[in-house]
Amino acid sequence: MIVPDQIGFDESSEPDVDCSFEAIARNTLALADALSLGRITVPGHSTGGALAVRLATMAPERVEQLVLEDPIGLVDYRAYIAPQETETLVKARMPGIHQAAQEAMGEPGAARFVSLPDVGHVPHLEMPDRFKSDLLAFLKS
Repeated sequence: MIVPDQIGFDESSEPDVDCSFEAIARNTLALADALSLGRITVPGHSTGGALAVRLATMAPERVEQLVLEDPIGLVDYRAYIAPQETETLVKARMPGIHQAAQEAMGEPGAARFVSLPDVGHVPHLEMPDRFKSDLLAFLKS
């Protein structure tokens, strides 16, 4: 498993270069190339989900599996509520996200949609055993 510290996130310094999702996706693909990785499984949570979608769209031939955990960018939350602080968004339950996720999956059978009731924005922390079980089942499929 390779977990890059993406430009502008976590421990990386404030960027003075293009750090759009497309640029970060290109950087991630360049890292995969430098490591001689072929097809890759790309997981993404929250903002990482938006990045994962961009990467999969830019290079679908490189993506073996795509895992989206409560990704942003499938639904523009501003259609449902006014702009919010991050803390508020984490607690938000937006209508439309399930439908948008199912539409993003494409043809039936090509993907698996899992909804965890009564879980907020961080399922891997809020319900870790169930999340791990569902994730491993998907990765083995």
